[in-house]
Amino acid sequence: MIRIILTGPHSCGKTTLANELIRRWGEIFPESEPSLLSEVARTVMRTKGFTRADISSIEFQKAILDAQVEAESTIMRPFVSDRCLLDPIAYTLYKNPGVDGSNHRMLAVLPAVQSFLASYRDSTETLIILLEPVKEFAQDDGTRSQVGSWEDWMECNRCFKAILRDTGMQWSTLGPETVDLGTRVEKVKVLLKDAMRRRG
Repeated sequence: MIRIILTGPHSCGKTTLANELIRRWGEIFPESEPSLLSEVARTVMRTKGFTRADISSIEFQKAILDAQVEAESTIMRPFVSDRCLLDPIAYTLYKNPGVDGSNHRMLAVLPAVQSFLASYRDSTETLIILLEPVKEFAQDDGTRSQVGSWEDWMECNRCFKAILRDTGMQWSTLGPETVDLGTRVEKVKVLLKDAMRRRG
């Protein structure tokens, strides 16, 4: 089962790309019908009563993590997700590292997380793409978080890279060199074809 996982800081184009990949899925895998996992964080905020003022709380990030686990557990066909289990771990490192910088590890060691991360490491089944900050995309989405300064945005990006490295993931990157949506889709298609070749 092919999983396309889009990860990275807020306002980097993940949801836009996820929607376009679903729309053009037939160009890549005409024989399969994909699912879209989108805006899990917004759903958690709406149903659990969190606001963007709660983004620093471990409780909020744990709720997002639980919702992502539940969403991914129910899908038995290819999917595209504009977030993943690594996101709340990265945001905890970024927003609430704790005195010793280890708060995020409380989420990373959860058994359900470890189980999913093992499947994420199979790069023939899971394509992880880190979307990095692009100045043209900087905007306050009014819900989850403010972009803040460029330095803050890049620090958030560094936290995502740190979590990807620490959990042993393989990933590809889309950033300022690929602003155009069509170009981004074409790059993902190339990455998918490479994954399919490695599957044999």
